[in-house]
Amino acid sequence: MLEGDVLWLEPQKPMYEAIAAHPDIFFCESNGKLIASPNIPLSWKEKLKTAGIEPFYGSSSPGSAYPQTAAFNAVVTETMLIHQLKITDPVVLSTMPTSKHLHTQQGYTRCNLFPLSADCFITGDADIYNRLQKLKMEVVWVDSRQIQLTGFRNGFVGGCFGRLGDKVFFSGNVKHLNETEAIKKVLDQRHLELVNLYDGPPMDVGSIFFVDFH
Repeated sequence: MLEGDVLWLEPQKPMYEAIAAHPDIFFCESNGKLIASPNIPLSWKEKLKTAGIEPFYGSSSPGSAYPQTAAFNAVVTETMLIHQLKITDPVVLSTMPTSKHLHTQQGYTRCNLFPLSADCFITGDADIYNRLQKLKMEVVWVDSRQIQLTGFRNGFVGGCFGRLGDKVFFSGNVKHLNETEAIKKVLDQRHLELVNLYDGPPMDVGSIFFVDFH
């Protein structure tokens, strides 16, 4: 099954090793736009250009530690920008009117939150879960202690997911999660196909981004 070309991200300094090649540290998906850190390597820029993709560039350069590592780690849907707004890159902030910004305590928002639609989400962060519930959103809770991340006790569930059209991709197999049935139910309700990328336990890969400007 070929869905597209892969942009391989080499680990970047000065980020710590576990996230040094995670897409959601350097990029933000925003309603068909790709917003990138201005200091991504020239090789990445050239590969994107070859694919016909011209990102918008932010004004923040990820540093070695939080919160400098999380400026692009926002979730943007058709109706809302969700992030720890004190650290969001200004270019990312500008993609949505301020009336549609939702502040969270969790700066690694995209790591912890996957949007299935503008009103349906999967998360493992209690603060994000509660804030979305108050807005009457449908939210599936997943215990992130089940997610692997090299060098850490656990990763985050949002970092396992990506979506292309009506397919939702997962880095691992959801059968290893206690919340398997809840995830499958919400996908079935929206006529979304689940694609498990391998049969093992879930791994936080820093989110799975698909960019198609054609």
